[in-house]
Amino acid sequence: MKKLLTLVASIFALAACGQATTTQQTTTTKAPEVVKIGVTGSQMQSVWEYVAEKAKAENIDLQVVTFSDYVQPNTALAEGSLQMNAFQHRQYLAQWNKDHKTDIKEIGTTFIVPLYYFSTKYKSLSELPEGATILVPSEVAIQGRALVALQTAGVIKLKDGGSLKSNLQDVVENPKNIKLIEAESAQAPRLLQDVDAAAVNGSMAHDAGLKVADHIFTDGDHLDTIPQDRYNIIAVNGKDVDNATYKKVVELFQSEDVIAKLNEVAPGQYYPVWKK
Repeated sequence: MKKLLTLVASIFALAACGQATTTQQTTTTKAPEVVKIGVTGSQMQSVWEYVAEKAKAENIDLQVVTFSDYVQPNTALAEGSLQMNAFQHRQYLAQWNKDHKTDIKEIGTTFIVPLYYFSTKYKSLSELPEGATILVPSEVAIQGRALVALQTAGVIKLKDGGSLKSNLQDVVENPKNIKLIEAESAQAPRLLQDVDAAAVNGSMAHDAGLKVADHIFTDGDHLDTIPQDRYNIIAVNGKDVDNATYKKVVELFQSEDVIAKLNEVAPGQYYPVWKK
């Protein structure tokens, strides 16, 4: 009888140990994978923070890092302090890789952002007087687009019909002798008071307190003229293009609810292109 009781006690002890081990294994979960993504502007910060909330369900700790210029996000990505960024279009990235000898690659598309012209003095580009001053972006990747927009508005004519690679030297007709001056895109809202008109993108206009509805011209009315190299993208280092976690982040962004969020944050300013 004593041997039987001892055997039973041993069986119960082993069962208890097994149950404890099973319980411990069940309650132990894998720590979320940290992914830092760089963006520019408060609007994109808001949208990506929304995506970050969705990412929690996928065990991804998506941390949104916001920058105020178009240089730091790629620098930080190349140096490894970011794993992803979402702020640039394809042509800008191509030029960046060429100039900086980096291997940053597209992992997914996002949207097209219209370019706007604003003025505190005039209601349309056609109202600009003789010798008026227009501020255009100094960045090579966007200056051509700003000049093409001016050509579309009838302000200037460009060599060979113009292209997104056009620069100030390609202006062949300027009937009102408009003075075209350059400045970094981030400085345009601040300099608006000093010129007759200035090119400003939607997110920077919003952050500067400008109302997009107050623009005097936009190439957003001519979206069919915007080529695919102006599609904005999500980018990673070349070695990470097949990373499953980063691809999941792209999937979380490319969704109907994010389109709704974009329209909530900035109605009519962002045109999704991942369905094309």
